[in-house]
Amino acid sequence: MGTFATQFDTLTIASGGTTSGATVRGALDDADAVGVTFPGTPTGGITVEVNPSDADAALWVTLKSAGSDVTVGAASGIVLVDFPFARLRLKSSAAEGAARTFYISKFVRT
Repeated sequence: MGTFATQFDTLTIASGGTTSGATVRGALDDADAVGVTFPGTPTGGITVEVNPSDADAALWVTLKSAGSDVTVGAASGIVLVDFPFARLRLKSSAAEGAARTFYISKFVRT
């Protein structure tokens, strides 16, 4: 058994904005893990938000691990293992001073 990894999407928080767009519906259905890479420096703290539904916009919540918010720091990347959610987006604690682009990868066991 192997693992296939691919960068499949980018999510951007617009200049002056606080929330990125979300991953495309269905894009994470086969993901065993999801990677988020950010080569820049954000204005605010960046947290990961997830949604268990492809259809219900009211279900967005902040992803937590061991009781703490899951964050993406400056010039870093994270891997979310055993990813059971339908969609992912990113949220800044402050209006971003410029557009911030995050690179999303998914890992699929083959």
